Amino acid sequence: MTIIIHLNKIKRIMGKVKYKVVARINPQDKEEKRYYPCAKSMGEMTLEDMCKLIEKNCTLTSTDIMAVLNATDEVMREQLANSMIVRVGNLGHMRLSLSGKGALTPEKFTVGHITKARIIFTPSKATKKALKVLEYERYVPEKEESTNAEGDSDEGVEGET
Repeated sequence: MTIIIHLNKIKRIMGKVKYKVVARINPQDKEEKRYYPCAKSMGEMTLEDMCKLIEKNCTLTSTDIMAVLNATDEVMREQLANSMIVRVGNLGHMRLSLSGKGALTPEKFTVGHITKARIIFTPSKATKKALKVLEYERYVPEKEESTNAEGDSDEGVEGET
């Protein structure tokens, strides 16, 4: 079943999010396992693929869209490096976060204590709203038929779960 959502007056048809079930140790009881959902990626969408899809919904060519997205990438990195929060319309915003080693006093803290910078993405209200209408479908790997060194068939071998 597909879902039709309306965000900013743009109608989109969405599929179901695939998930697999994974066992994890219960932190309160190390002997007990619990089973949790884990999103299953079904592939990758490249920038070129996105440009071709966007091209179908506007008057720009995929080359024009690629130029805009590449420039956006460059400007975003530049502005993050200038300590700016970068808001990307109804998608959300990005900001920098720093990790480092602690110093005993503020006066003893130097730039050498900083060990890593990360980018934190925070989705907008519209993006969060879109997540609330998702439907889910358990991922069941297709059975693969493989051949071993002797040419025998290994029926029933399952792929990634």
